Amino acid sequence: MINFKKGNGLTLQQADKVGPVVSGEGVVAGMVVRVHTDGTIKKGVSGTPLSDLIGFAINSQDDTDVTASGKLGVFLLANNAVLETDQAASTINSTNYPIGKRLKATTGGLLDAAVDGDFVVGHVEGIRSLPVVKTVNQDLSAGGDGLGNAHKIQTFTNLLGVKLEGYLWKTA
Repeated sequence: MINFKKGNGLTLQQADKVGPVVSGEGVVAGMVVRVHTDGTIKKGVSGTPLSDLIGFAINSQDDTDVTASGKLGVFLLANNAVLETDQAASTINSTNYPIGKRLKATTGGLLDAAVDGDFVVGHVEGIRSLPVVKTVNQDLSAGGDGLGNAHKIQTFTNLLGVKLEGYLWKTA
């Protein structure tokens, strides 16, 4: 999931970069992605992050818009932009992600706390809990024949607010 709190909210037509996603990458909206020099979009950062453009996936790889067009939109790192994502390496809470904590991108596309020597993509701006609707299946039939009913329930998901840097920088 990705939300834009400050800066331009984007659609596929307004994305900073648009390109084909490498098959089987499993990119999810809100993940950190890289635009490779050949224009393809891959999940996470590479071993040489300064050689690729780094940003956030606007859509998931399996979204209808992406599968129909064959392209995924990317929001590149931008000064003064604040976005929210649920794509984090640890449980999103104030213990794991205190306000002001520097964040890095993992090779799997998730955000994690940065330590010395990491390339920083931004810092924690805040945490917000938003309601979401999920579909759950529950087998209520006699004898447990597996012909259960699907139900929609409201639950909450925590989002990590990220104040983006305009570029990658390495911590000392």
